[in-house]
Amino acid sequence: MSEVKVVAPSDLNEGYEFDAKVDGKVIKVVVPEGGVKEGEEFMVPFAAIGSTGPREFKHSLCSCCETCPCPCLWAFCCYFDVIFLGQILQRMKLNFLGQPTSEQPTSE
Repeated sequence: MSEVKVVAPSDLNEGYEFDAKVDGKVIKVVVPEGGVKEGEEFMVPFAAIGSTGPREFKHSLCSCCETCPCPCLWAFCCYFDVIFLGQILQRMKLNFLGQPTSEQPTSE
């Protein structure tokens, strides 16, 4: 594990944690004993490339809707298929597991 130089964003007490970006990666920084003053440089441990840990996602959860010509299509795909499946199962007189129900057909 190597060390990297970090510049304090403001006056911070020892033990305070904040995020810093190093080589495009966000790392958690813990302020050393005695605290730091704004603009002061201090060294913190930094795991080199290949380390495991949380990473940022390339795309957000709903970024697929940004390029979709009709964002409502996403809702149809995610929610309405369950409604259609329920309607089909009911008409075939099956329960949610696909097993026949014990209900007798009613005459209309």
